[in-house]
Amino acid sequence: KHYRIAEILMGSMKDFWAREWLLSHIGEQHKTNDLKAALEIAQREGYLTRDGYMTEQGSRFVEQQKEIFVTKEY
Repeated sequence: KHYRIAEILMGSMKDFWAREWLLSHIGEQHKTNDLKAALEIAQREGYLTRDGYMTEQGSRFVEQQKEIFVTKEY
């Protein structure tokens, strides 16, 4: 039972940081500090739901971008 709660919390934290990274990345790419604009772009691209939750497409995009970033560092 406790394992399941920890699993849910870890998933929530992972989604939180993925969403934070995504919105920051979109802001940089579109040269904006406007969070509302970044949210609208993310939703239009299918990365976030209308409620602001990560979609499968959004999760895949973040993972792909992380892999590209790590590859470029080395």
